[in-house]
Order: sequence, then C-alpha cells, then structure tokens
Amino acid sequence: MTALELLATLGSDGTVRVPSHVAERLKDVPEFRVLPLVPDPTQAAEEEDESWDRLTESQFFRMYAESDGIYDDR
Repeated sequence: MTALELLATLGSDGTVRVPSHVAERLKDVPEFRVLPLVPDPTQAAEEEDESWDRLTESQFFRMYAESDGIYDDR
C-alpha cells in the first residue's frame, strides 16, 4: 500500500476536491482509504512549541563542532 499526502477541500455539495495530479494517480484505483487529519485547536499550541524546540535544537547542532565536545559531561 502506498500513502499519498495531500491537502483537500470539501465542496458545498459534500464532495472532496483533490489536486489534479493526485486525481490522476487515483483514476484507475477502484477503491481506496481516506483518513482525514483535521487540526485540533487544543494541540495547536503544543505542536507549535514542539516545532520551535526542534528548530532550536537543529540550529544549535548546526553550529556545534566536534571540538566543542570537550565541554560535554562524560
């Protein structure tokens, strides 16, 4: 099974609209699963905090040199 990630919209008639390049890949598939992932307002702040944490860590290690290892607690 192959997963396709995409952003879709819901039409006023209840149909799901997908980008044309995805529709092209699905045209010969008789049946497929749909798993909508919708934003959860209670998790939005937590996910943003986690994103900032990851960014901070990645930027720190981008500037970290092997010679800085002398300061590590061993």
